[in-house]
Amino acid sequence: MLDDLVREIKTLQERLREHGDFLRNEGGQREARTRTTLINPLLKVLGWDPADPGLVTLEYRTDVGWADYALKSQGNQPSAVIEAKRLGTFVDNHLGQAVGYCIQQGIAYAGVTDGNHWQLYRTSNP
Repeated sequence: MLDDLVREIKTLQERLREHGDFLRNEGGQREARTRTTLINPLLKVLGWDPADPGLVTLEYRTDVGWADYALKSQGNQPSAVIEAKRLGTFVDNHLGQAVGYCIQQGIAYAGVTDGNHWQLYRTSNP
């Protein structure tokens, strides 16, 4: 699995070099493009295939909003939520959104990413 992860990271780095401007600057569905080209492939190699509803819930509803991804653990319960932003977004500004979803739902891990920068936190630790 580690070899697959390293290969995928190299592929994504190359994709960023070749298509980063397109993902950052073109109009319309920039977040969707980032999710499809950068975030989904990494989640898949980590064992959370976004195309499998048994592993990932896309647009996970909480009482305070919609998380982009809920990564499921045993028992079909989310163990993490990931908030996706378009490539080039300063992800620090959006961490509170993901953490808020987790605290409200009792989910252990929160993350936010623009496909290039990832921040992951254990919500039960300050």
